[in-house]
Amino acid sequence: AVVSTQSTGKRVDMHINIATSLSESIKARSLDKFFEVEEKIMTKATLEDSVLDLLKSPDLGTPDDKLRLFIIYYLNSSDLPDSELKMYMDTLEEIGCNVGCIKHLSKLMKVASMAN
Repeated sequence: AVVSTQSTGKRVDMHINIATSLSESIKARSLDKFFEVEEKIMTKATLEDSVLDLLKSPDLGTPDDKLRLFIIYYLNSSDLPDSELKMYMDTLEEIGCNVGCIKHLSKLMKVASMAN
């Protein structure tokens, strides 16, 4: 019975450590903020801060988080001018993002718009 209790205690400790680590990572990357903004983008709600300001914020998330945010924004934008797209891509490149996927999305969206 003592061995079983110790084993259970070790498993509980392991799960608490995992949960604590996840919680710290979520806070450090501001994933709650990203989730909120991404939801607002997808529901066409008004954003408190511009997407560009969020991308430029050094205290907010990782480059991958910012790339994901922009992709969601881009896919939900009806018609983003090429000059504005370039501005976003330059900003993303400055923070260390690989924008190859955005270039590909841009081509796909142009082809899709020509088909309509």
